Amino acid sequence: MPALLALIPVKDWIYAGIIAALLGTFAWYTHHERVIGEQKIETADKKVADAAAATQTKIGETYAQTLATPPAPAPVVRLCHVASASRAMSSAPGANTSASSAANSGSTDTSNFAAGPDIGLKLITIGHDADALITALQAENAELRAEMTAK
Repeated sequence: MPALLALIPVKDWIYAGIIAALLGTFAWYTHHERVIGEQKIETADKKVADAAAATQTKIGETYAQTLATPPAPAPVVRLCHVASASRAMSSAPGANTSASSAANSGSTDTSNFAAGPDIGLKLITIGHDADALITALQAENAELRAEMTAK
């Protein structure tokens, strides 16, 4: 084997050494840059996670505060059948109008319908919760837009 190595001139050995040194330097530089890149990504991810946690905390507080405010009092709304109106409409044309005028005179006959369940308070509660959720989502949207414009 030493006889074969003697055939290669010294200049070729120098070039081979330079090439090996350049390849080694390139490999070290690539590894070094990848490590630095990973550190930058981890730092950026931590920063984004901290900002997201702060935003979620703020949104949660807004949501809790909105839920804590009492809902506005509900107006009284009757969703029922009015008996006097149905009697007035059921009278035939040309019939005795004294019966229909007596029905429209203000007497309230509740025998035609039964009172249904009062769903007003439940609807107000559902609406209030939905309003609180919308307020919280609007706050989150504003926060995200502010972050996007800041960058």
